[in-house]
Amino acid sequence: MTVTWEAADQYVELLGLRVRYRTWGNPDAGTTYVLVHGLGGSLENWGLVAPYLADADGYVYALDLAGFGQTVPQHYRQARVGRNVELVEEFLRSVVGRPAVIVGNSMGGLISLRVAGRARVPIKGAVLVDPLIPLSPRHRPHPLVAVAFTIYTVPGLNKAFLRLRSGEEHLEDSVEEALKLVTTDVDKIDPEVRAAHLDLARSRLSQTGTAESFLAAAHTTLLHGVRRRDYTKHGRSIAAPVLLLHGDRDRLINVGTARGLARRHPEWTYVEGPGIGHTPMLDEPEWVADNIREWVEKVAAAS
Repeated sequence: MTVTWEAADQYVELLGLRVRYRTWGNPDAGTTYVLVHGLGGSLENWGLVAPYLADADGYVYALDLAGFGQTVPQHYRQARVGRNVELVEEFLRSVVGRPAVIVGNSMGGLISLRVAGRARVPIKGAVLVDPLIPLSPRHRPHPLVAVAFTIYTVPGLNKAFLRLRSGEEHLEDSVEEALKLVTTDVDKIDPEVRAAHLDLARSRLSQTGTAESFLAAAHTTLLHGVRRRDYTKHGRSIAAPVLLLHGDRDRLINVGTARGLARRHPEWTYVEGPGIGHTPMLDEPEWVADNIREWVEKVAAAS
């Protein structure tokens, strides 16, 4: 690899928000990527995938969504899924300024699907990495995940739970538990990347409204998780090529739902990762980057 995972923070004012983002690679590269993290995540989630993509003739952007990382909303409503869809569209329009491959994980995959389906800004393709997919009675999430999201829906208890887990006393344990839940081998995460996630969590202790923003994002994510018709509409509206990557050991989004989504969209490319969890960018970054790069090459060759 000829580029480093580290990159300088940059900021831009969009839709009344001071949005943090980073870039990797050469602006004149052949393919531009925009990486979108999931619920509770940040651009640090992409710290190991971004340089791989940049190293293969790519110019890469990663941003913090409203309510996450260092993009602090003025009001918690700005962290809702719909508002973050608009934020990503504006980022593509005002910062990127050219058609890009949009890559989203989890909630970020839902946002990327909606951006692609709405077609308000031109894109070259969409990559959905273990995206949110509407729930199926046959394919349920891990019991721990179900319990957590149930807590998020209970007024009063939800904020108390989040504040307890995000307090300084429990911060390191909370970060470690979150990483274990979304990966299959937390020890494979680069130590510097793990440290960067912990440093970010500490820096967010001084932010106000983090619990309210998280819950606004979580609630709207859950709503989209039951709106199958709306999800289907956006999926069918996508004119650009789509790559769906999903781990068969994803505890949050059961792989059965991804297989069903792939069957409903035979025009998409589906790659299933054996032994891979919900955020493979963290513990399997080469698998993610290699599949994206190979797919981009095939799409380019076919066009």
